[in-house]
Amino acid sequence: MAGKEVFEKIKQNYPNIKIIIISATFCDATIVEYIKKGAASFLYKNCKFDTLVEAITSVQNYGMYYDPHISKILVNELVKPRESATENKFSELEINVLRLIRDGLTSKEIGERLFINNRTVEWHRSQMLKMTGTKNTPELMAFAAKRGYI
Repeated sequence: MAGKEVFEKIKQNYPNIKIIIISATFCDATIVEYIKKGAASFLYKNCKFDTLVEAITSVQNYGMYYDPHISKILVNELVKPRESATENKFSELEINVLRLIRDGLTSKEIGERLFINNRTVEWHRSQMLKMTGTKNTPELMAFAAKRGYI
């Protein structure tokens, strides 16, 4: 069985067990994937013995251990949605929805103007909130204005 399969079987059959991944594969995506799936720590295969002992002790006492390198990867993953949102471009329809929101129209009015259902307008608004990492419509509008969409 491959390491991922073993990990998933253990998590499935023994969800309370804390797992420390020790791997030669040290790419950000793999690390983030394991941590998101519940790994308590991720160590490089050739880590120092002291690091291994520290990780085991920390996982036992606190439920997790992340060295500075892993911590940096996880922090980058946390801030990534806002950063990557600047790379994402809104569709023409989304830009039209944003402009009509800016003009003060309700979802029903926007739907009538764009010949779409008001629930479709709400869906686009929620997708844009997710895509940009904003929490509400005013934040979304500020985001869109700052980047020149409206």
